[in-house]
Amino acid sequence: MGFRLYEIDGAIQDILDRCSVDPDTGEAAEDWEGFRPDMDAALDALEYDRERIALHLAAKVKECDLLAKAIKAEVKRLRERTATLEKRSARLQEYIRSNIPEGQKYEDARVRIAWRKGNRVLIRDESALPDRLVKIERTPKLAEIKKELKEHELPGAELDKRNNLVIR
Repeated sequence: MGFRLYEIDGAIQDILDRCSVDPDTGEAAEDWEGFRPDMDAALDALEYDRERIALHLAAKVKECDLLAKAIKAEVKRLRERTATLEKRSARLQEYIRSNIPEGQKYEDARVRIAWRKGNRVLIRDESALPDRLVKIERTPKLAEIKKELKEHELPGAELDKRNNLVIR
């Protein structure tokens, strides 16, 4: 990763860099959730105490989280830009559609405008459709389930008590 926000111990950074690259292709190995399986063994082989490794890795966690946050913000900005361009395209297409007679063709070196026959499904009453033609999705309401589990048992669910790691 070229982005460096915190100073990480050189030996630890070398392991992170080496274990985030596929040795066969030299590409970032995102299919291992970011790191090769041998990263743990390489870190364990360092003759550092656990605290030193943990603190450097925690700084790396913060760095990764900040970079992910920045990427999410950029993705959001690009999605908004995409939506604007798609709306502009749709508006221009609507103008062309309403100003070019059906069946008329236009063409130059850049583009060709033509009409094509097609079909589109219009749903007038979704409840009248047979079940085999409707996709029904069940999604557990986790917050409500958690609330009820605190009061009594529920079939098919249980509370998993755990300690959560906090890095600030």
